[in-house]
Amino acid sequence: MSKDTKKINSPKKALSLFEIPDSIIPNDKRAFVWSWDNKPPTQITTLKLNGTRLLSRGNTLLLTAKIGVGKSSVCEAICSNHLNNNCDSLGLSVQLPEHRNKIAFFDTEQSIDDMWDSGERIMRRAGIRPGTNISEKLLHINIKHLAFGERIAYVNSIITQNLDIGMVVIDGASDFMVDTNSIHEAVKFHDWLNTFHPAISIVVSVHTNQTDDKPRGHIGGEMMRKAKAVVLLKKLEGGNRVITTDFAHGKNRTGNDQLTAHYKYSEEENMFISTEGERVKAIDEEKSDKYREIVSGLYNGKTVLSASHLINEISKADNITEAAAKSVFYRWFNNKIVQKSNDGYRIV
Repeated sequence: MSKDTKKINSPKKALSLFEIPDSIIPNDKRAFVWSWDNKPPTQITTLKLNGTRLLSRGNTLLLTAKIGVGKSSVCEAICSNHLNNNCDSLGLSVQLPEHRNKIAFFDTEQSIDDMWDSGERIMRRAGIRPGTNISEKLLHINIKHLAFGERIAYVNSIITQNLDIGMVVIDGASDFMVDTNSIHEAVKFHDWLNTFHPAISIVVSVHTNQTDDKPRGHIGGEMMRKAKAVVLLKKLEGGNRVITTDFAHGKNRTGNDQLTAHYKYSEEENMFISTEGERVKAIDEEKSDKYREIVSGLYNGKTVLSASHLINEISKADNITEAAAKSVFYRWFNNKIVQKSNDGYRIV
């Protein structure tokens, strides 16, 4: 057999998972079987907070916040930093690989007018002049007006057509499902994200519950469980805000899990800006201090008090209903400031 015949008949080496050009993994490549010969390329950090790794290639970051804290502005800051690494991006910095050097930012929540202003802020923060073509590094797309059933298909089409996408930012995961408390829909949404090429990093936002810092619904719980990092955006005393992994549901599996960066709204800049080095107490910490003072006064000369007495005093101190005071008691007092014993509640 001639050499030429051997070349013709010899099977082509199959592309590894990381070598495939597709942005959506083909069905026959979705199961990865470990071997000595298929080690992935060296892992890279794609997003940092104050210089510390927050997100790596192929993983997911969950941003969570109450309404009005600036969740969309943080998504904007990520995009701005990708366009200009030297801009003020609220402590966040992006580094994508050369062959996948584009962010696809999908906004599901804002009106067209508000979304256009959002894009203008991205450019202004990055120092990009009007008229500059940024399409090679950023796609900013509003999909609010797409029907619910069209959104996943549309995102897939964009990712499929743009093989240089290295990060997908979805501001509003809940808008991809009918019921945020459906575990079936939540798992289905995360399964969809898992079909993205392993070189694509993912940033997803979900609102918190109204009463605490836990991401809302089953979609929040599912994303919180599966994400490599969970970051809370929170209002601070005096109108400032914080980006942090250091809260009850926060985590950072790729680095330090006590990351914090501060930011505030600037009337002069007409957008949020960093307040590096500023140290102010979070509203929750202020409340905790306040309630400890109340308890100290109530227990003056006493060692044990009943739950009903404590709840009544909370109601008076906060000028709230008994029902609301009961909720405050079990959230802020029970097992934090006081602890139940056989004869009542004692100070911890």
